[in-house]
Amino acid sequence: MKKRTRGRILALQYLYMLDVIGGRARCSIADFLKYWKEDGDDDEIRDFATRLISLALASNAEADARLAEISHNWSVGRMATVDRNIVRLAFAELKYEKDTPYRVILDEAVELAKQFSTEDSGAFVNGVLDKLRESLRPETVNEKGAGGDSAKNEEAAPASDPEPVPPSSDPAAEAGTARAGAVPEKATPEDRSAGPSAR
Repeated sequence: MKKRTRGRILALQYLYMLDVIGGRARCSIADFLKYWKEDGDDDEIRDFATRLISLALASNAEADARLAEISHNWSVGRMATVDRNIVRLAFAELKYEKDTPYRVILDEAVELAKQFSTEDSGAFVNGVLDKLRESLRPETVNEKGAGGDSAKNEEAAPASDPEPVPPSSDPAAEAGTARAGAVPEKATPEDRSAGPSAR
């Protein structure tokens, strides 16, 4: 696994934890990263995760407002908790990490959604971020082709979903089975039937 991919996973875990427990941090970012440390995690990974967490927390309100602007039939509160935090994380990276190609950010976000959320989440996250990218990186609106250094396929760009519709449930939050800070495993069909998540 590439270092930045690992950093994004750690950042997502922290943001997910905060969202599930109502935004009240129970530990510092440093303590969280120490607790969730795996073999191979180094200062570069922790620094990147810390930076992404800080940027995402600083831009959450703006990200949510932009989401509200592009949505027609759904609200941020209807989004699955994992998806909402993947979008917030990628929003911050699109806005502040200008050295990272947007296709890498979108591809990594889609992969996170496929790994940690429902089977429909990848397309939803991709569609939302593609719309947000138009305003965050306007110079890329007419860009064609692929580029970047994503963990899975450095040349592949996700396909656009013109009208994203959020998956209807957040299995871990609904079932109350998530360990604080843990992003749930991929949802099962039974989990997805739990209904819309509460913010």
